[in-house]
Amino acid sequence: KPEFWSVDPYARIYPISFGYKMPMTMLGSQVAQVLESKNAKFPAGSHVVAYTGWRDVAVVDPDAIYDTYGKGHSALPKVAPAFKLPEGVSRSLLLGTLGMPGNTAYFGLLELCNPKKGETVVVSGAAGAVGTLVGQIAKLKG
Repeated sequence: KPEFWSVDPYARIYPISFGYKMPMTMLGSQVAQVLESKNAKFPAGSHVVAYTGWRDVAVVDPDAIYDTYGKGHSALPKVAPAFKLPEGVSRSLLLGTLGMPGNTAYFGLLELCNPKKGETVVVSGAAGAVGTLVGQIAKLKG
C-alpha cells in the first residue's frame, strides 16, 4: 500500500520515447507498506521502495527479473527493502534526498567531478531533483 509516490518530470515524456500506448499506469517509484507476503525478506508491515508506477496495490515477485523499460533487462530493482530511518525522518526522503536523486548528486559530484575547495561548480539543471542537491553539496564542501 503506497505511502508516497514519486512525481518526476521525466515520466511525462518517457512513455512516449519507449512506445508505450495510452492509457497506461503512470511511471514512478513509491514507498509502500507490505500488506501480505510469502517472502521472508519482505514481511507484512515492513516498508519497501518499489518501481511499480502509481498503483494503489501491486503484486510483486522480488526475485523475478523485470523488463522495467520495455527494452530488455534493467538495472532497476522492482522492489527493495526501505532503509530504517531515524525517528521523525519521513520515508518520503527515500524517493529524493536519500534515494536515487540524492545518490546521483552525491556520488556524481564528489566521485566523478571531484571538485576542489574554492572551484566554481556550475549545474545546468539546478532546478531539478538532482541539481538542487548538487548545488547544496557543492556549497557545503566549499
